[in-house]
Amino acid sequence: MTRRITITVLALAVSSLAFAQSDTPAPAKMDCKAMMQQMQAQMKTMDDRLQSLVKQMNQAQGAARTEAMIAVLNELVAQHQQMRGHMTSMMQMEGAGMHATHDMKDCPMIQSKEKAAAAHR
Repeated sequence: MTRRITITVLALAVSSLAFAQSDTPAPAKMDCKAMMQQMQAQMKTMDDRLQSLVKQMNQAQGAARTEAMIAVLNELVAQHQQMRGHMTSMMQMEGAGMHATHDMKDCPMIQSKEKAAAAHR
């Protein structure tokens, strides 16, 4: 049972962290490389936080283990909410046409999204 919960928590962490970001919107003119570096640094910080909590959970026993599991789940929920907030702000920026700045038009993140949108037309 404990192993199944640990695996589930880790799977949720990996899927949530793939898109987790800060609520702080990036300036519209930020270049792609700087934005990607910022996102990677934020994701590493979040990964490290979860890794630490999971390690504590795996080492804990009894009631302390239950408390550690709660901490892991709370962190996952917080990171998921952060990701959703970031996605919403990015969609709003895109809706306002901010992604089409000269600095961003060659960004692989923007190009892949535009290619995907074109494929669905």
